[in-house]
Amino acid sequence: MQNRSLSIEYKYTDLPEDFPIRLIRFTEYEQNSNLLSFHNCLEIGVCCEGNGAFFVNNRMIQYNKNDISIIFPDQPHRFHVPTNPPSLWNFIFVDIERLFCNMGIEQIPELIDMLHTEHNISPLFCSQNNEELSQIIRSIFDELQYKDKNHRFIVKQYIFILLLKLLRLSCSYSQPDASVSSNNLLAISPAINFIIENYDKEICLDDLSKKCNLSKSYLRKLFINTIGFSPCEYLAQTRLRIAKTLLNSTSLSITTVACDVGYDNVTTFDRQFKNNFHISPSEYRIKFLSELSCDNINYKVDNTGQ
Repeated sequence: MQNRSLSIEYKYTDLPEDFPIRLIRFTEYEQNSNLLSFHNCLEIGVCCEGNGAFFVNNRMIQYNKNDISIIFPDQPHRFHVPTNPPSLWNFIFVDIERLFCNMGIEQIPELIDMLHTEHNISPLFCSQNNEELSQIIRSIFDELQYKDKNHRFIVKQYIFILLLKLLRLSCSYSQPDASVSSNNLLAISPAINFIIENYDKEICLDDLSKKCNLSKSYLRKLFINTIGFSPCEYLAQTRLRIAKTLLNSTSLSITTVACDVGYDNVTTFDRQFKNNFHISPSEYRIKFLSELSCDNINYKVDNTGQ
């Protein structure tokens, strides 16, 4: 087994004194090394394009387009993204205590604890499953971008509401198994990276074990103990989640989507998709488009290859 070690880098984000918030739009994340970084402020991100995974709280978590990340101050994290294309993100950095220094935030000690203690909140939220959080964050981005009258006051109120919502989640969220070792995660990360970059190709367990310099049986054991899936199951999950993104963001036929995510047989793709999401790919697309139609969005779908 190769010797690998994590490096940790502190990234200080300089924020304006009078309004300690910074909006950074369309940041590209490309493939990176074992470098963990942490900030002096709250980091709120929205994935605009692409997919991949990031390592936070000793877990590797997959993200897709429109997902939301919330990283607390001093919380080490790092991105794992495909080399082509890179992921595209919008970020907001906020110094919470400076922003609310005159609003009595110290009277809610649970908020301060949430910002500076070990976090039991999921760092990633699917926008479709967390519409309330997603809407609050979209509103913050819009106010910061367009800067209409009284936008600073409105942004502060939105961020305060967001913090209270996160505090509520922190009281109900079930912490993942704390026994998950960052060393185990680091050991399997070459296989995870390989899957993320090559999910559309044929991948066998031999390929993954060679990437990690581990035996196939031990690699499988580490995968299950660390992320809850075998390597083959993780590959299937990756393919299916990316397929969902293609189904709701492109007009590609079902057959083309299946091929693009690594399935030689559309029947197998259809069966696995339905087993995982309890809906067929075509039914999922129809359901998604019917929801879009409520917003008067025109969307053309090519069904010729189904």
